[in-house]
Amino acid sequence: MVKGKAVADEIIRLTGNKDIRPMLVDLSSQTSIRQFARKYKETGLPLHVLINNAATTTEHKERSVDGIELMFATNVLGYFLLTNELLDVLRSTGDTRIVNIASEYAGDVDLSDVEFTRRRFNVQNAYRQSKACNRLLTYAFARRLENTNTTVNCCHPGVLQTNLLYNLGLNVADPPANGAVTPVYLATSAEVSGISGKFFVKKKLKSCLYENLIEDQEALFRLAEHMTQPPNGSSTENV
Repeated sequence: MVKGKAVADEIIRLTGNKDIRPMLVDLSSQTSIRQFARKYKETGLPLHVLINNAATTTEHKERSVDGIELMFATNVLGYFLLTNELLDVLRSTGDTRIVNIASEYAGDVDLSDVEFTRRRFNVQNAYRQSKACNRLLTYAFARRLENTNTTVNCCHPGVLQTNLLYNLGLNVADPPANGAVTPVYLATSAEVSGISGKFFVKKKLKSCLYENLIEDQEALFRLAEHMTQPPNGSSTENV
């Protein structure tokens, strides 16, 4: 929370807007996500934009507090559950947008073995799978949000100088601040008003091999629903 407070203070300093409220959530923990969503709803505030931006890498296979492979739990189910928990607020706010940070570095999807139970765990493959899943779920959500005032798109933020990049064995990249350009564009620009279910790179629409894989999109959506069921077994489906 110290880092969040520092960022909030910097935003206040740069913009003069003092109504900045950092809130803490652990996107690898389903309990934390549900608690965060509940606390946000208790504020009574509208929600105009949700930018899902979470990615972790682990050298060896690790598990979340929910017993799920950590990279899939954070990078995929974190997006899915937070979006689902906040959809009612987004839809009641009016014209709203969801932006999922994905990556061009995507692939190696095996929906029968997303936790690398059968496959040998490899950090690059696990990361690539998680970012491909971000795209697949973007299209699944977009289909469910057709004819509503909420759009959902995904994007590649760029190859950035971050610890995550180094953990993937890469070391040539752009400054981290460049990673905000396309997400902020999708969150705010009138040029993409009403556009939904698309993949963007450097603020440009780009074709995506996952866009037409409807069976895979739906299979992953059902799997994510199953893996994010609350302990009492009641459905979290809002769309």
